Amino acid sequence: MALKVIHSSRNLTGHAGLLAIGHCLNHFTQLPQAIDPVLPVRAGIANSDVLRAYVGLLSMGKSDFDAIENHRDDDFFLRALGLGAAPSAPTLRQRLDELATKDGILLLLDELSVRLLKRAKAPITPLPMGHVALDMDVFCMDNSSTKKEGVSRTYAGYDGYAPIAAYLGTEGWCLAAELRDGSQHSAKETHYTLQRVLPRAVALTDAPLLLRMDAGFDSQQLTEEVLRFEQQRKTDGGAAVDLLVKWNPRQQGHELIDEMQTRTDLTFTECREGKRQAIWVETITQRIDEQEHQLYRHLRVTERTIDKHGQQLLIPQWEIEGWVTSLTLPTTEIIALRRSRHPRAIPQRVQDGYGHRATAVRQIRHQRCHLVARYAGLQLPAADRPECFAGTEQPGASSRQTPPLAHRHAGNYLPCRVGDTARKANRDRPRRLRQNRHRLR
Repeated sequence: MALKVIHSSRNLTGHAGLLAIGHCLNHFTQLPQAIDPVLPVRAGIANSDVLRAYVGLLSMGKSDFDAIENHRDDDFFLRALGLGAAPSAPTLRQRLDELATKDGILLLLDELSVRLLKRAKAPITPLPMGHVALDMDVFCMDNSSTKKEGVSRTYAGYDGYAPIAAYLGTEGWCLAAELRDGSQHSAKETHYTLQRVLPRAVALTDAPLLLRMDAGFDSQQLTEEVLRFEQQRKTDGGAAVDLLVKWNPRQQGHELIDEMQTRTDLTFTECREGKRQAIWVETITQRIDEQEHQLYRHLRVTERTIDKHGQQLLIPQWEIEGWVTSLTLPTTEIIALRRSRHPRAIPQRVQDGYGHRATAVRQIRHQRCHLVARYAGLQLPAADRPECFAGTEQPGASSRQTPPLAHRHAGNYLPCRVGDTARKANRDRPRRLRQNRHRLR
């Protein structure tokens, strides 16, 4: 079969998903009505158009400011996002730098993200136990060989940032993405993040919440913050807010292992030849505002005399793990809930797919604004999940629980033909209206 290459006069585009993104920005978040009154401009392009243009670029996988020059005369790009005109690359850079210095801009962008999920009636699937998962974790972003503010050594072994993010539901809707120094500890100033994230989660669902965090967040201050918020929610007539944190043994782990070797009341289960385990539960009483709260520490100790390769060990190896929770469930179910946490592959998409290192911004305050804008672009639903932006659940829609952040906006790369007739009709509409008014007179 011969391959024929012809030149066509049709106007084609490879980013049909911008139509859905523009619909979400203009219809659900109402970005112009929320941004322009708070951040007005005397002349030129409105700040809402600047943000919409940048989110459109990020949705197509373009993070550099100069990429906007290729779309300034793109009629489909302007119409899909509802833009009267696209900013130039210098304007885009200067405006975003100015917006980053405004007080409250990050909180406003986060509230718009919550508004999008709420008005679009985004599906928030709970766990089989009935709780809605709220996962918080820190991930590293590689910014090696750069001189940006805040870049320092991360726990991953390279220089960069260590942002903290929160995801809601099994779909993984992002409720927060806050940029932090690479050397900052996971639990440092995280109670301020909880004070911002927990009300957003409660605003999106009335179901009980299950906050799941890593061992780096095992601190008394964070536990008290969650218990205090749960107490306030129950006072207002709301559901529970439970906690599930991986236990950080610190120096206590060695003491417990020494104690386990001498205890006789534990029942060990043979997992395989040369490996056995024992589990038990400890009760922790924590008092907050003259009210006692019961927490449970589920511990599992493992003894190995033969490793996984079949090699016999001269000295048995002991390992202890633990999980602190407010749930009254068996240890096996607690471990299963911990294993089903949201994967780290989702925030990695921000770095690999959207080139965080390539953004030519050095100030950390500006970097925070760019990170929030990137998550706003990822937050928008993909075109293969129409129920996310149609307002209601579509019959026969896919029931797979693929996190929307992992889609990388597959719908944005769908090709389509831009109708020349419709574009001409839209361009000639003011002239036809004037003619009709003249006839009526």
